[in-house]
Amino acid sequence: MMSFVGRTPELGAIRGFLDRSEASLLTVHGMRGVGKSTLVARAVAGMRVRWGRCPAAPESAQLAHLARVFSGDTTGDTTEGTTGGPGEGLGAPPSPVRDWAALLDAVLASTEPGSAPTVLVLDDAHHLDGARARIGAPLADALRRARAEGRLVHVVAVSHEPLHFVEALSDGFHEGPLEVGPLPFRAARPLLPGATAVDQLRAYAIFGGIPRALAQVDPTASLTANVRRCFLESEAPLGDALAGWLERDVQNPMRYHAILAALSHGDADWGRVHDAVPDVGRSGQLAPYVHRLRELGLARVRRSLDAPPRSRSRRYAPADPLLAFWYGTIRPVLASRTPTGGPDDRRRANAEWQTLVRPQVDRHTARVFPLVCRQFMRYDAMEVFGTGGREVGSLWGAGYDIPVAGILRSGAAFYGVCFWDPVRVRDAPLEALDTQIRETRYGFGRERRLRLLFSRHRPPHRLAREVFRREDAWLLGPDELAGTGAR
Repeated sequence: MMSFVGRTPELGAIRGFLDRSEASLLTVHGMRGVGKSTLVARAVAGMRVRWGRCPAAPESAQLAHLARVFSGDTTGDTTEGTTGGPGEGLGAPPSPVRDWAALLDAVLASTEPGSAPTVLVLDDAHHLDGARARIGAPLADALRRARAEGRLVHVVAVSHEPLHFVEALSDGFHEGPLEVGPLPFRAARPLLPGATAVDQLRAYAIFGGIPRALAQVDPTASLTANVRRCFLESEAPLGDALAGWLERDVQNPMRYHAILAALSHGDADWGRVHDAVPDVGRSGQLAPYVHRLRELGLARVRRSLDAPPRSRSRRYAPADPLLAFWYGTIRPVLASRTPTGGPDDRRRANAEWQTLVRPQVDRHTARVFPLVCRQFMRYDAMEVFGTGGREVGSLWGAGYDIPVAGILRSGAAFYGVCFWDPVRVRDAPLEALDTQIRETRYGFGRERRLRLLFSRHRPPHRLAREVFRREDAWLLGPDELAGTGAR
């Protein structure tokens, strides 16, 4: 069992929903393994809960299963249990349950008007859509009745895919979806190996922020030992597992694998994504595959902060550093090896680490570094600037490519560049950044416009003095990103 870390904004959002005074439904969405069920369980702890995991089964079997589960007493418990007989909640289910309306009627009948809320959790709710379960209209009717009768019933539907049955609910009854993504670097730090902030940045670039994957990591062991054990040795828990996450949800995985492999070497534009799948002719034929990866939470898309909403200038990337590292580094190693066993397996894993994987680590970390810097400005900027980030992203266009940019809640605009490799004085990074800023109108006219230099290494003395002399310039390093103290 791994520790529960991070998720403060998500917990606040769910608990805010549960404090509502009217019956409603919240959908919680995120990729496989990201910890959605654990998050919901933490949020509803201590409440009156009916927790049902929707099975991958025909609609009649789903209905019977949920009726049986909901009939038990799960007050204060968030585990699905089918033993112990009926409790104080629904009582024994009708035999047989006729339809979803009958089941939801029983849920409402188990509550008292004006009493404490009852939370109905539908975990793995995407299986309801898969079985074309006709639950949408009955659920809308049940929530409407609950409001009319003053019965406080909140429904939380958890899924790694968008849910279509919620389309039957009007906006006033449906909240969300609440998107649950991988943990940012700062939240994932307790689960990562490494004695220094730089070591942990490398570990985050490799293992990312997906809790299911981080559960396989030993934070007391070295990065080398973790990579060998998790990816390269026989029975490695993350060896072929990542491919399995995708292959459970798509019929023809090869094109999806090709797209993710193309995205693994840094943010890609649409042209590079299209070139990665040569058997797809027109660009429009590729769009459904990218859309599906985004639905499953495996790929993300960004547009420049100064681009219009309908701009086609977008950049695509895997949703988590682990996916980029696996597709860009580990998958080619696994594909090129020949089967071996016994003592040769460990020697082979060590040789692969030394010759094929280790030389790629810093190059890969350099590509992940801007993501971590954007995370800092979004979640932790208060520590340095006294205010948080209101809008955070990147800027690119003709004559400029600024990886970190946005607006602080104080109204100040910021523009940042990232250096994982040593900064050279002759590169004049502040002057180069000023030149790029003049090419975009983003933040133009604001009273304060900050220049940020994120650097893994201590900068040359001359550059450090230049930053110190300028009131609009800041130098930030791994210790600030990790929250372990200023340099």
